[in-house]
Amino acid sequence: MRRYLRSRTNLLSGVVVGALVLTLLPATALATRDAPTTSQSTYRLQPAKELVDVTVTMSIKNRKADKVTVGPCPNAPSQRCRITTYYTYGAMGFVAPTAARQLRFIGPGVKSKAIRNKHGWVAYEVSFPPIRRGQSKRIKVKYQLPAAGPRSSNTTRVNDAYAHFCWHGQPTDKGSVAAILPRGYETFNRHGKVKTKKAKQAVRMQAKGQRRPGKFFACTDAFKPARLLRTESMSPNGQSVVVEGWPEDPAWTAAITDGVETTIPALEEIIGAPIAADDVTIRQVAAQALEGYAGDFQPGSSQIRISERLDDPQLIAHELAHGWFHYGSLKELWMIEGLAEWAANSVTGDRCPAATDWPGKGKPRLRNWQSIGADPSDRGLAIVDYQYATACGIMSGIEALVGEERMRSIVRSLLFRWPKYTGASIEGRGRPDWREFLDAVDEFGLVPAGVEDLKAAERLLLDEGIASKKQLKGRAAARAAYHDAADGVLEGVVPRAVSSAMDAWDWKRARTGIEVATDAVERIEALTEQGGFDSEAIVARSQLRTAASLAELRKVRDGLPGLS
Repeated sequence: MRRYLRSRTNLLSGVVVGALVLTLLPATALATRDAPTTSQSTYRLQPAKELVDVTVTMSIKNRKADKVTVGPCPNAPSQRCRITTYYTYGAMGFVAPTAARQLRFIGPGVKSKAIRNKHGWVAYEVSFPPIRRGQSKRIKVKYQLPAAGPRSSNTTRVNDAYAHFCWHGQPTDKGSVAAILPRGYETFNRHGKVKTKKAKQAVRMQAKGQRRPGKFFACTDAFKPARLLRTESMSPNGQSVVVEGWPEDPAWTAAITDGVETTIPALEEIIGAPIAADDVTIRQVAAQALEGYAGDFQPGSSQIRISERLDDPQLIAHELAHGWFHYGSLKELWMIEGLAEWAANSVTGDRCPAATDWPGKGKPRLRNWQSIGADPSDRGLAIVDYQYATACGIMSGIEALVGEERMRSIVRSLLFRWPKYTGASIEGRGRPDWREFLDAVDEFGLVPAGVEDLKAAERLLLDEGIASKKQLKGRAAARAAYHDAADGVLEGVVPRAVSSAMDAWDWKRARTGIEVATDAVERIEALTEQGGFDSEAIVARSQLRTAASLAELRKVRDGLPGLS
């Protein structure tokens, strides 16, 4: 803020009158009550010119009341003067990306000066002849965001098939931010909340909420599918995988298509199930659209977006593996990414990245998966690398213990929701979480593989902050009791009440059920040994097996004849 002082002398009743004029020059935002500001920012996509035209109209109105005081005259201290202070405004703030070209500030007497350049943004102080109370000023700003070709460091892409650009508001009290595209484009937005309206001639996207436009920032991918270069491949199980690339970059489309035709059959064989997503589409996008990642999968649309750079040969397999492993099929991101890495490495022969020490504060917290973000720190990037390496390491470590076939059984049990303990349906419990994953590893992997350590899998999750000792309390003991009974006295007659309690992690109920069922079986066997109880024993065993609650179990046990 700067102040300018001007004075003038008038005569009033024989007294000198001083006029003090203050000009306030804020660098960015202005006081809402004294000088409300507005802005209308419009981004217009121009495919033929391969650029985005940006027009911003800024306005300010001075509502600051003049101030009249009485005091010593400036040039005659012995006399009293009425001093009027006029408050004028003569500047506004403006922000533009460093990529802006042909930047123009339009208006009488308007001047601009760059005052700050940081992280790809330039802040300007836009000055103009000061305005007094009741006056207003309107300024128009124009600039262009030129596009560049594939694999350019420029963040903007614009052609008749695809566009990527970012748009933002100005630091004013209120206003609007809009982006206008020719009709035919499908849009995908990140960051800011946007409402989209399609008309006959254009697609208009508008920022939601106009009170603080300076808080709005969004990046948009826009596709015109009919203009994209398109190939189609079929999986062995009949699923379609479509590759859509930019017409000016056929090498990308060819490389991805070759990768799909090699990878999809191998993934279906390794996972042991057809791809869960129907009609997968792989689209080429600007590298900057993925914010540090090489690709991503959108489960709602079965759409994979892969960077134009394509500098990782394992990437195609990893992203295609998300056709099986995504938020629609699994609940936790460490499971999703770990299994996608495992599947991709199984296809390509790659190994998990080398493990490092946890780079974050405290102990590892793999369940609290962190993303790269728009402006990551070195620590943030190291944490992301650690997460991927560790999630992959968990899966490959399990496979090393149980073998390929049992690893496939673990995966299939999660995808198809197989009950992890005998006879208990787990439908309706939501997507598999770390608990179900742990049960799958134990019951379909470690137990069949003959691993006797009941806490081997638990330690993997404890070490990485996926589970806590409190959450696992009683699990190993209950599982030991369950398997002892299932392999012994309850062989073939494990009650549904017990197996459902095990799946629900209700260890107390499970162990109580085991005790009741064991007591019942021992009674049945004792009665059978006395003779004359064969048919009744068959019925009792059947009732025991189907008992769905502790009450039913006790009823079966208590209904048996007493022993003499």
